[in-house]
Amino acid sequence: SCDKFIEALPINKNFGDREIKVLDIRISNDQQVVDLNLSKLISYKKIKLITLSNDLRKVNWEYYKVAESLLNEIRLCIENPHYDEPFLLLLDTSNNIRGIYRSLDQKEIERLNVEIDILKLENEN
Repeated sequence: SCDKFIEALPINKNFGDREIKVLDIRISNDQQVVDLNLSKLISYKKIKLITLSNDLRKVNWEYYKVAESLLNEIRLCIENPHYDEPFLLLLDTSNNIRGIYRSLDQKEIERLNVEIDILKLENEN
């Protein structure tokens, strides 16, 4: 399953801290709009954000330059219909994938915000 694939990523040491996480899968090109949306997200939501990209990026959160083949494996695993667009994976405190969101779509970012709030409420109980 994709959850097992996520756990097997070479950066999985960053997934073990029992907090809500967003994994940013970035496909080439410098998307400043995505960076801006994610900056707002981590400042308001207090979540862990990790970007995986095959390009060098300058961001204010955890970032890993990875092979394009790894990005392709992730896209195939989750069957992303927008194959060449960046996307986000919402991971719960047990590192299960709770949602997939298109990074360039503002409505998807709003949906991600709501889902993070729901996860936070679930964790309070």
